[in-house]
Amino acid sequence: MGYIKEMSDNNFLVKAEFYNKTNTVTGGKVTSVFLEDPDLTVDVLFWIGAKAERMVSEKLRPEVAGLISMDYDDYKVAINENAKVVIGGTTYSVIYVDNIANQNAVVQIPVKRF
Repeated sequence: MGYIKEMSDNNFLVKAEFYNKTNTVTGGKVTSVFLEDPDLTVDVLFWIGAKAERMVSEKLRPEVAGLISMDYDDYKVAINENAKVVIGGTTYSVIYVDNIANQNAVVQIPVKRF
């Protein structure tokens, strides 16, 4: 069991669905779209508001709407910047993905409103 699941005792986890953009070619024109099925669905800890803002750099605080924390072992598909993530019916956009201290234990993802 990973750090996040141990820390939360599964009581505060929420389901997050991540959608990366996929390029499609139609008539020689390339467009980026989100597919209907998520690339990754995982249970995460999710902070919003002031709790999320305290955990990111001051530079990002104005645009941060929430902060996702997940176990590194659950990060099975690369999540791109600007990927779409749906949590509790609300859609967010990934700002960046951070493998905390490069220890392969916890991944944090600040998000903004989509």
